[in-house]
Amino acid sequence: MKLQFIRKYWGPWNWRKFAREERGEGKDLFKELSNLDRSILVAGCQRSGTSILTRALVQSPELSKFRTNDDNELDGAYILAGIGTVDESKRYCFQTTYLNESYVEYFRHKGEYQLVWLIRNPYSVIYSMLYNWLRYPLNELFQSCGIGSLTKLEKEKYLRYGLLKIPPIKRACYAYVGKINQLIEIRQALDDSQLAVVDYDDLVTNSQGILSALCDFLGLTYRFDYSNIMNLDSLRKAAMLTNTKRQIVQRICQSSYDDARLLLTIK
Repeated sequence: MKLQFIRKYWGPWNWRKFAREERGEGKDLFKELSNLDRSILVAGCQRSGTSILTRALVQSPELSKFRTNDDNELDGAYILAGIGTVDESKRYCFQTTYLNESYVEYFRHKGEYQLVWLIRNPYSVIYSMLYNWLRYPLNELFQSCGIGSLTKLEKEKYLRYGLLKIPPIKRACYAYVGKINQLIEIRQALDDSQLAVVDYDDLVTNSQGILSALCDFLGLTYRFDYSNIMNLDSLRKAAMLTNTKRQIVQRICQSSYDDARLLLTIK
């Protein structure tokens, strides 16, 4: 797994290269979106199950596959930015958790897609960020989405001393809160026909019911075997943090998760 992440961030076709070449002022990360009819975008906080949900949805006969490298989300990011080739007459599903601070793209291209936003209990997300992820993507996520949630004292320490003054668990927690805040903004901007909000835990425990309703929302054909890739073992992560870490997660993240649960459209 470590080798897989290393290729994502330091290999020849990697997220660092994408950020260097395609992000920045004046760049349009969704440049190609208007040319793709009825695209589906899957987003949420990283480590929330968006990859699994995307893999389930792309089994639909109405959607075409485009994967060319090891990272399907990265492939899609290049396509949406206008680099890469797809058949514009076909329908596609793209995972877009990578937008981070560029989430305003959802507003700029309003009406050109349907968005599925996946939330997940913060204990599972934070555990996965700390123990199933490299520090580079965690730090990148925190710096792009989490700094705004720091306390005044923590922000002063961060500005003076950098990342070392913010423990990894707090970086993860504040990034999680930042992503929920993005969802709240997006929910206010998009109408019910364009946005579906789903909880990963609901998706795993009631996969057939949630996936069937989600496919109806997206205009996709649902088959029972779509749910085969859902793994109940993933729910155990919520109980794997130490009591000390759980208390930190509860203090920083729980109220944001509760707010996000109020936004669910499919449950």
